[in-house]
Amino acid sequence: VRSGRTRRMLWCEAGDPPPAVLLPHKERLITRRIRPFDEANWWHWGRGYHQSPLPRVYVNSKTRSSHPFFCHPCPHYDGSVLAIFPHDPLLAVQQMADALNTVDWADLGFVCDGRFLFTQRSLEQTPLPGPLRALLPARGVQ
Repeated sequence: VRSGRTRRMLWCEAGDPPPAVLLPHKERLITRRIRPFDEANWWHWGRGYHQSPLPRVYVNSKTRSSHPFFCHPCPHYDGSVLAIFPHDPLLAVQQMADALNTVDWADLGFVCDGRFLFTQRSLEQTPLPGPLRALLPARGVQ
């Protein structure tokens, strides 16, 4: 259900002790195979993410939402959500999200069985659609 609300997640910085709420789940967490875990790191996430204060646009990697790109004040995200950081930090990210939502992603091959399927690689390799070209900086000497 898409409510716009974020789910509560636990993130531990390096050196933080394991949260008490995870202690009952230790055996299951230590046997995860995304990377080697032991007594010193079993409560850490399997994979980190780009931590940055810069503005970004989010998109769920699999979604049926008709407007899949969105902005949110929370700077944290997990593997099912992609974050798009514009090269220009002054670019209005809501304007970028709105422009991305006007693109016919189905025509570009991003829809399968009624769901949008986005990956980092597919978004990186897609030619820049028309609505986004308006957000590019002006070229040449001014």
